[in-house]
Amino acid sequence: MELFGKVLVQKKIITAEQLDTALQNQEKDTGLALGDIVSRDFSVPQEVVETLFVNEILIPFLEVWFMNTFKEKLKTKGNDFSHFISGLDISISFFTRTTSNQVAFSRNQSGQFQPSMKNRVDEQVNAVIDIMTIRTIRKQTLTFTGISVKVNLLSNNLSLTDGPGFISEARIRLMQALKKKS
Repeated sequence: MELFGKVLVQKKIITAEQLDTALQNQEKDTGLALGDIVSRDFSVPQEVVETLFVNEILIPFLEVWFMNTFKEKLKTKGNDFSHFISGLDISISFFTRTTSNQVAFSRNQSGQFQPSMKNRVDEQVNAVIDIMTIRTIRKQTLTFTGISVKVNLLSNNLSLTDGPGFISEARIRLMQALKKKS
């Protein structure tokens, strides 16, 4: 995950040269996440790596995904109320990270299979959003708790572990807040 590598360098956890080495090692050590390699090869505590990952990668991704989703859900029947949401904050209480190695193979002219792309490490994160607070332009706040999500970092996909009911509930509560007089 190249973006996370840039964050590690910007936050002075590792140097740019160390990042290059870690990325090279990641190609050799397939199945390891960049953070795992940085922790192993440069003695960076795993807690530092994981905290940085959550605060700089995971939470911003979740905030953008949910903000875009909620704004899209507020566009109904020719009305666009997407400007009604002024901000969103997320706090994560628990997460797990699973890595897997992905290699694609294709048949060459002689009929043998050969790798057709570089090894890629796919990371899937299961997280529990402890608290999500949505702020409106009327200075209202809507709070939700205990939202389970699954994020595929390679494809930037998110799914709600508990099903789509949360999005519907949030939309209903946002529309109720919109109808309230300030």
